Amino acid sequence: MEKASKNLDILRAIAVSAVLFNHLAADVFRCASANLFSALGHAGVMIFFVHTSTVLLRSIERTQTDRPFLNFYVRRIFRIYPLSMAVVAMMLTFHLPENPLEQFSPIRAWEVISNLTLTNNLTQARLVLGPMWSLPWEVQMYVILPMIYMVLKRWGSARFAIASWVAMCGLHYGLLAVHLSTLAGYLIYVPCFFGGVIAYETSKAWHPRLWSVLWPATIGVLLISFVYVYSAPDSFSRIPLRGMAMYLLCALLGLCLPLCHEPAESWFTKGAQIVAKYSYAIYLFHIPIIYVAFMKLSYAPLVLQIAVFIVLIVLVPWLAYQVIEHPLIKLGQRLATRISSVSFSTARLQAG
Repeated sequence: MEKASKNLDILRAIAVSAVLFNHLAADVFRCASANLFSALGHAGVMIFFVHTSTVLLRSIERTQTDRPFLNFYVRRIFRIYPLSMAVVAMMLTFHLPENPLEQFSPIRAWEVISNLTLTNNLTQARLVLGPMWSLPWEVQMYVILPMIYMVLKRWGSARFAIASWVAMCGLHYGLLAVHLSTLAGYLIYVPCFFGGVIAYETSKAWHPRLWSVLWPATIGVLLISFVYVYSAPDSFSRIPLRGMAMYLLCALLGLCLPLCHEPAESWFTKGAQIVAKYSYAIYLFHIPIIYVAFMKLSYAPLVLQIAVFIVLIVLVPWLAYQVIEHPLIKLGQRLATRISSVSFSTARLQAG
């Protein structure tokens, strides 16, 4: 089994921290610079997209089974859906609002189905939970990721990956230019995932040359640069500029990842590993946690609100991981191995 990458753990930990800090600053402390924090949260999601495609391409490559794609799809279903469905059920059962500053409002049956199946971007259904907007894009990328892997397996190289990213950017802006904005909208985040394709291919061709400490520093510089461009007042009226900022952030992360050495074991890498491990649960549960700690307890002293938040942001993701996420991941792995093996054996018998 491939050794876990500390650099990828750092990347994922920074991504979820950016999203969490955005909602704390905007919803709890009501910071004036709302655009800055919105841009920071959006950057966190873009980083998730890069991380996801990088890790999953490596996962497909490592899969030792006769039906790697079937294996991949089964694993991903059990990885993403159980926890998201549990969160949807919790939000509806306890009448929790989509965002901390809003009030709960009833949701129609077909919208519930869209939230459970993670198809909101296709159905335009209202979200049960704000941060879940990114999950449909990830699920739809899972569908085509094995096909991307097959293309890379035959023609893949660092240059090909970069050219593919350029082509995806060009396709999106080309569709906008010919007024096919709806179709362009369905492709808006594809170049972001191709930042992970760049990381996957360049990591095979390039060797680390830079100090490990430069990796978190590079992420920080790219985040600051992105926030500056994305939150600029004129960029809100110049949508292509904001899109290009997203795409460049993801591509530069993909280019820089293989250039930095893996760091030695330290308190920082251990902390990043822990945050990365529970990041999916943190991502899904931080809004209801903020709502309970700061909105429902708004009458309490701020110190108590912060204490409740700290306890819940540690305890709830840990429980969610132990009770739902980890057991279902393991079940998915067992089923994926069994189904893909049975499928292959059946195919051989029929051929014989």
